[in-house]
Amino acid sequence: MSVYTNDTDTLRQFIAQSLPMMVSSLVTIVFAFCFMLRFSLILTGIVVVLSAVMVLVAKWMVWYSGKYFARQQDSTGTVNGYIEEMFGGLKVVKGGGQSAPERAQ
Repeated sequence: MSVYTNDTDTLRQFIAQSLPMMVSSLVTIVFAFCFMLRFSLILTGIVVVLSAVMVLVAKWMVWYSGKYFARQQDSTGTVNGYIEEMFGGLKVVKGGGQSAPERAQ
């Protein structure tokens, strides 16, 4: 039930916030592109080509760094599992700002 509620809440949040922002951004991009075409075809072509190059470089960087990210996540999972096993079951009881061994002294 929790998964269903969480998914429903995520979808509601997307519809309420992200969808209007995407429509607004799309309208802005279309109008900016139309005005760029109106003022200078050459500069519009340069911007389109450079934007495509930027997207391709970003895709390559994501592909190249993905293996390192996966390795880092595996290491983080291993460390978190170790910490949970070693320290998760320990209970420290403090009374008056001191733990039990400190009070015995």
